[in-house]
Amino acid sequence: MKILVIAQYFPPDVTAPAYRIGETVERLLALGHDVHVVTAQPHRGAGDPARGARIPGGRVHRVELKPLAGRGLRHYLEQYLGFACRAYAAAVRIRRKGFDYDVVWASSPPLFVAVCTLFLRMRVWRPIVFDVRDIWPDSAVGIGKLRRGSVLEKLGHLLEWLAYRSSSALTCVSEPMAQYLRSRTRRKVTVVYNGVAADDFEHAEEVLPDKHVFCYAGNLGHAQGLDSMVEAFARATRSGGLVGCELVLIGGGVIEQDLRAQVAGSGLADCVRFLGAMPKEDALHQMRRAGILVIPLLNASAFALTVPSKVFDCMAMERPILASLEGEGAEILSVSGANAVVAPGDIDAMASAMSRLRAEWEERIRLAPRNRELVRARYTREAAVAALEEVLHEVVHRKSR
Repeated sequence: MKILVIAQYFPPDVTAPAYRIGETVERLLALGHDVHVVTAQPHRGAGDPARGARIPGGRVHRVELKPLAGRGLRHYLEQYLGFACRAYAAAVRIRRKGFDYDVVWASSPPLFVAVCTLFLRMRVWRPIVFDVRDIWPDSAVGIGKLRRGSVLEKLGHLLEWLAYRSSSALTCVSEPMAQYLRSRTRRKVTVVYNGVAADDFEHAEEVLPDKHVFCYAGNLGHAQGLDSMVEAFARATRSGGLVGCELVLIGGGVIEQDLRAQVAGSGLADCVRFLGAMPKEDALHQMRRAGILVIPLLNASAFALTVPSKVFDCMAMERPILASLEGEGAEILSVSGANAVVAPGDIDAMASAMSRLRAEWEERIRLAPRNRELVRARYTREAAVAALEEVLHEVVHRKSR
């Protein structure tokens, strides 16, 4: 097949969406498909040149976006809409230059990529498979970016409806999300889990874990509930349950300075470290050094429909995991017996779980290989791409009949 992928985030960016799309494109190319990508210029800051260089030249078409002038909603809307419009123009231009793609796989977030696909469907009449990672605008309401009942929220729901209606099929990242989408569209919905590439754990280095180290790796943003994690660590430390322990944060984001101020105000400066954003291989090395991995999430109903990608990344590390989330992600983490799951936003429960995992660490680390076994059996990137490939084949075959 000739496949056009449209995604705002792509390597060398060091974000979960970027790695997900990059690894998916690599796998589709390895399977013999002809794949081109429309994406944005890399973000400033730490990148991963090794990952960015793994796609053959001439297949990645980057559009220029103005840097964010501020952190307000208006600035984000300008950036997202700017990408949607420029991606549409790039997709049309690519086809004119000879890449007559059979199908388009367009990944959200942001939801505004739907603006691109709406016009593209009318212009080139190629099937669109719309990829949904988060339920917007509900997620934006959950993190306080949009007000419930506002005009922008209503416009977001309209755009969501139009995106589903104009698509030939949809992919998403969890069964609860699939059920949500099926209640809103007659289009076929397929779950494509954000799994882990087999190479990431089959050939992983062996590192002795330090039972005194708790580690979070990911975006330092509003949706992660990181302030609750830091406060829980502070409470567990003050109660004496984490003597000699430290909390390590890997990544960067808009609330990093707020978190640093919280750490300083809590008297945790000597036991909380910020390592910043780093290439994926370096982040995986730091995660393997930790004794316990932490996956916090904000308490919002929309987030219960998804499975954060870091669930599978952390499970592949063979380490005990502390997570504050609900839904399918919580169910998956509860299988092995190595992990602890608490309700999002329950700081006391998270503090107690930190102390409990530290006290029971020897038993939990003994059970942790079951995490990797479950990922290997059900949640690899290879299995995810096979599911996506089947969807793309189906919509292309349907159009050709």
